[in-house]
Amino acid sequence: MYQYLLFDLDGTLCDTSCGVLRSVQYALGKMNLPVPEADALRCFIGPPLVEIFGEYCGFSRDEAVRATAIYRERYSVTGVLEAEPYAGIPDLLAELSARGVIMGIATGKPAPYSPTILENHGLKKYFRTISTPELDGRHSDKRELITRALEAMGVKPADYAQVAMIGDRHFDIIGAHEVGVTAIGVQYGFAPDGELETAGADYVVESVSALRRLLLEVDA
Repeated sequence: MYQYLLFDLDGTLCDTSCGVLRSVQYALGKMNLPVPEADALRCFIGPPLVEIFGEYCGFSRDEAVRATAIYRERYSVTGVLEAEPYAGIPDLLAELSARGVIMGIATGKPAPYSPTILENHGLKKYFRTISTPELDGRHSDKRELITRALEAMGVKPADYAQVAMIGDRHFDIIGAHEVGVTAIGVQYGFAPDGELETAGADYVVESVSALRRLLLEVDA
């Protein structure tokens, strides 16, 4: 069993898709662009918003920054409240904590949203630290987020063999390997089919129950 665990938030601990996608639709509408159905916008879940607004809409940097600000008009008030933990996650975190596992968050969702989501669902108490980027996109590199989290948890490089990073996108897998820790991918999140395997995940699990079996080394 790993002594230290880092979790991504979106698509790993919580299904944040409703709030994210509705807020993207809000931003596109305010920018006088066509507003697709939510399923067509799932690429917005995970990457830095300025980056993905630029790629998806062909925006300049300034336009992407403006779209992100409009997105946050809705997300900061309503969207942040639309996240829900995946079934089984609260129980898994409680069990890991009871066994003495030290846990942290390394997520691309910036403060103050990540702490708010965790606090709203009674999950914040399980985490030693919450490593997030700034609202302006600074410090969003996953390797940096993971490294900062491990430092805050007091984990030394000599102990990295006892660390696993758990996430649902290739950013999580690549960042974990760049730091030198085990990468666990969860298929129940937002990654397209095959993304986690292509990124080189050490383990890929299809459900929260399968994640529990792996982390707790149990049969059921």
